[in-house]
This record gives sequence, C-alpha cells and structure tokens, in this order.
Amino acid sequence: MINMIVNPRGLSMDAVFAALASLPVISGSAERAAHAIVRAAERRRPELVFTPAAKIGTRLYAVAPAASAHLIAGAARLLPAMSWPPERDVPGAEAARGTGRLLARLTALGDRAGRRTNEPART
Repeated sequence: MINMIVNPRGLSMDAVFAALASLPVISGSAERAAHAIVRAAERRRPELVFTPAAKIGTRLYAVAPAASAHLIAGAARLLPAMSWPPERDVPGAEAARGTGRLLARLTALGDRAGRRTNEPART
C-alpha cells in the first residue's frame, strides 16, 4: 500500500487511488523513473513523460484538447466523493487494514515497491 495520509471517511476514494497507482500502465517504478530523469537531464530534455498512460494522454491532448478535457472531467465524475476537510488523518497503511482482499491483490505491486523503498508495511 502506498504510504499516504488519507481521510478516514473517504477511504473508497483512497482505495481507488491506491489500486490505480499500483497498476503497471498507470504508474512506474521509482528506479525506472530515476533512471529516466537522469537520462533526460543528461540529454538536456526539458520535459519527460514517463508512463504509457501519460504518453497516451499527452498525445490525445495534442490532437484533441477539448475532447481530452471532457474525458478527464468525465473520469473525475466517476470517482467516489471525498468529504473535505478530513475529520482526522490516518496513514495509508493504517487505513488499508480493513479494506479486504481485493484491494490487497490490486495493490500487490505497489506494496512490493513500498517494501523496496522502505515505506511502512501494511499490518
């Protein structure tokens, strides 16, 4: 589970975020990102688009900016509502304890990456 501060009443939103952040097409490893950043800096590239999803998004926006804005707005409407301001903050590992096996399976790659980068383990 990604270590983040979450709103206890908005856990469904945080569960969606955690699951998406663990998917290979949506996110990338810290090691690969670091190598890509160093390569881009060495080549004096002013911009780096890292994940396949981000590359698709930038190309879609270049071709059809209004359509991509509508698509993003539609996706935002599909996300669960989150109450604001939060009642109290809890670490992501603590919030994930009661979320069940499905989220644990969806976030397995993110959990493994968290262990590699010494993030607090979910217990």
